[in-house]
Amino acid sequence: MERMFVKCCLLLAALAASATWQQIDYKDDGSTLDNTDFNPLLPTKFVIHGFTQNEKEKWVNEMKDALLTTGPMNVVVVGWGEGASAPDYPKAVANTRLVAKQVYMLVKLMIKKGMDVSRIHLIGHSLGAHVSGYVGADLNGQLGRISAMDPAGPFYEGSDERVRLNPSDAKFVDVIHSNGKPITSAGAGMFASCGHVDFYPNGGKSQPGCPDFYSNVWKTILRLDFSADPLNTTSCTPPLLVMSQSPVTAMTCYL
Repeated sequence: MERMFVKCCLLLAALAASATWQQIDYKDDGSTLDNTDFNPLLPTKFVIHGFTQNEKEKWVNEMKDALLTTGPMNVVVVGWGEGASAPDYPKAVANTRLVAKQVYMLVKLMIKKGMDVSRIHLIGHSLGAHVSGYVGADLNGQLGRISAMDPAGPFYEGSDERVRLNPSDAKFVDVIHSNGKPITSAGAGMFASCGHVDFYPNGGKSQPGCPDFYSNVWKTILRLDFSADPLNTTSCTPPLLVMSQSPVTAMTCYL
């Protein structure tokens, strides 16, 4: 039986913020990757959108440009808009597994080309956060880092760690919770801790008066540099208050 795929647009940009997108195919022998500016010696960032979104989102392209201004790197945007479209949320949830397999196939191809898996950083929003977790699980937790912005809550909140993002999915998992109200109160994100460090701006449930909240979220991710030795860090980045830590394998921080 032929393996099922979700229509997935994988776009790579490298070297500079002005770089144009180059499309790559996770199913080929690596020829499309060879025809891009991909450099296996550089750190690699994946940006994965969530439910109802696609690769053309403003925040996705702003993040690509911002990442590339910090230095040479490979940035891959995973666009799975058809599989993440409304109103069929349960179908989109099911599609996360297929998208994760497609990303995993590309990561394995990059590793074959000489990429160090510990230098790969996945950044996911909503369902994209759980896609990132599945990729990390398939790689036995060897990914360098996963950053999650409002991991989707419905079907995931309270579920077993094996079916959602969790700290074992990468060497370091940082999570920002901003929309963690119950679904009955129009919330959409998980409220439960699911990373090594979890941040809860304004208590993590709502952000009134913040129309450009996600622009600020990705700027926060860029500022968070735990690369030196994240699991041995003993305090949060100021001005965050550490509410609980044990002993920084799980840390909860409130702005």
